[in-house]
Amino acid sequence: MIRRCSAFAVLAFLAVGGFVSAQDAPITTPYFPLAVGSKWFYKCGENHFRLEVVKFEDVGTTKCARVELFVNDKSEAAEHIAVTKDAVMRFSFDGKKAEPPISFLKLPVKDKETWKVESKVDSHPLKGSFTSGTEADVKVPAGTYPKTVTVTGTDLEANGVKLTLKYYFAENVGMVKQVIDISGQKVVIELEKYEPAKK
Repeated sequence: MIRRCSAFAVLAFLAVGGFVSAQDAPITTPYFPLAVGSKWFYKCGENHFRLEVVKFEDVGTTKCARVELFVNDKSEAAEHIAVTKDAVMRFSFDGKKAEPPISFLKLPVKDKETWKVESKVDSHPLKGSFTSGTEADVKVPAGTYPKTVTVTGTDLEANGVKLTLKYYFAENVGMVKQVIDISGQKVVIELEKYEPAKK
């Protein structure tokens, strides 16, 4: 099961105006707080993993947070994420650039906004569309969040595999839940604990 959850978590990494100059301070959003030392602890069935912002690195001319996925304290995958004035965007996965970068949360957040995604990571295509929304009282092991921003992808195709997914983002926390369905196999990822970066 841990292998399957890890695979889905890695796939979730992929599913998902002007950029920030590497010399400038990175833009932030409360729906995806990127600061070095931020940690999110998740469960997938009976298994557990964490995401952690380990440092900032330049991807081209964009300053990105390097977010690593840890299973049993071992780093299994890494991605680069940046917040622009228009979106939270995934710029790379395990050293392979997303061309173009993938917008998985539009900013500012608007209800029922839809946008198309078409990108490649190391020649592996991802295409489809996302729609933003809101949902109240989302309950996960970390607690109950009275209002979340949702992003739903219902017609996604990653490297030829059709899937649907739904993100739930809570203000000042980040992603609190994700539901992924691939060929009828549903996996639910839920937040167990969030540790903000120490100031």
